[in-house]
Amino acid sequence: MRVVKYLVLMVGLVITFASCSIKKGGTSVSDDSVLTQMKWQIVEIAGKPIADKVNGVVPQLSFDSSDKRFSVITGCNTINGTYKFSNQSITFGPGMSTMMFCQDMSVEDGFKSVLNKINTFEIKGSELFLKDKSTVLVKLVKEASTPVLVGTAWELDYIGGQELPFTDLYSGAMPTLTFDKEGKAFGNASCNRFNTTFTVDGNNIHFGAAATTRMMCPSIKGEQAFLETLGKVNRYSVHENVLTMIIGDIAVMRFKKI
Repeated sequence: MRVVKYLVLMVGLVITFASCSIKKGGTSVSDDSVLTQMKWQIVEIAGKPIADKVNGVVPQLSFDSSDKRFSVITGCNTINGTYKFSNQSITFGPGMSTMMFCQDMSVEDGFKSVLNKINTFEIKGSELFLKDKSTVLVKLVKEASTPVLVGTAWELDYIGGQELPFTDLYSGAMPTLTFDKEGKAFGNASCNRFNTTFTVDGNNIHFGAAATTRMMCPSIKGEQAFLETLGKVNRYSVHENVLTMIIGDIAVMRFKKI
């Protein structure tokens, strides 16, 4: 009986130890906070170095632990999807993205080509390696800081899910969006002024009902599309001069900083 109790005790200790952490490149990892507490700049894909900026934008990967989603700013479109994390592995679900064409699509095409091959990772200092077993597929480095929305102003330059082309929706003034420190957002919806409230929790964002002025406008289709889409947004991604608004996995609005 003593031998059996001893063996049971030892097995319990082994199981407990195994569930605590796994070493990844010298860093003990027991949850995904090591990935989600910062943003990562993409510096290499499949052994090919990536420029600091692609189409004027820094390529970037970020994780949201609240709903296990990832977001990739490729320098053209934004890819969004889900990921699964355990002490021993990380895998990415199929990514969804906007469908714009840009002069340099290398990061977007490269990341998509390796996305479903990634099954593990390694962290060494400020570097993150996404791997297929021992083969490095994507190399990233920690970004120095995380941008914030408060005190920033933006102008819309893309909106998805509309029947009319963007230039027809907004033939005059472009919609704008400004965030203040009191939790209020306001701007021009293309004709009328509007104001609303916003709350942010990590990369999750929610807007309250918008109040607008009552000016007569030649067309309000663009204004309606802007306000209706803004009211449905639940996530965002921001990097330097680009703000992307997301519904679920789909990037629906993109702004440039003004």
